[in-house]
Amino acid sequence: MPDRKAYQALPAVVEPLPVPPPPRPEWRPEPRLERRPARLGPPWPWVVEYPDEDGEPMADNEWQGWTMDAIFHALKGRFKSDPDVHVAKDLLVYYDEGNPNQALAPDVFVTRGVAPGLRSSYRIWEERRPPAFVLEVASRSTAKKDATEKKDLYARWGVREYWLFDPRAGCMSRGCKASCWWGATTAICRPGSWRAGAWR
Repeated sequence: MPDRKAYQALPAVVEPLPVPPPPRPEWRPEPRLERRPARLGPPWPWVVEYPDEDGEPMADNEWQGWTMDAIFHALKGRFKSDPDVHVAKDLLVYYDEGNPNQALAPDVFVTRGVAPGLRSSYRIWEERRPPAFVLEVASRSTAKKDATEKKDLYARWGVREYWLFDPRAGCMSRGCKASCWWGATTAICRPGSWRAGAWR
């Protein structure tokens, strides 16, 4: 027979165990896909030209330009022996086939599953993969757009991880150095606490 005193000693309310946060996504290798040739026929009976430049300056100041160069070369060195990783800086990305007005040039981006090499522009429908990682270097004139419009657009592309870095900690809220997004998750990252994300 169960001990009645043991039942009486149990608390009336059992506190639920804390729920651990969901794990961050892990990068899973994806098969490399061959680039699609440019479409020359229908549905467009005319030849669509995709300009190689957007007329915008690459950097607003030396802080921004130096930071872009440093991060780009660091990533190039990190993936120099990987035949399926493309690292680019200030390269126009076209994301709507047939519409050359729908383009954006991220400061730095990394794409998995495509061959490295020089490109005049990056067309998602030809490469068959969107960038896996995008980084924008914030300035006073771009910080707000980087944190709103560009973040939403990169999410629609399917970007796995997006970083917004402020080299002087003066353009973003709370004076933070960087904000990073993994899907719907936002994190404030400070020097000494950065970690590789899902794109690594």
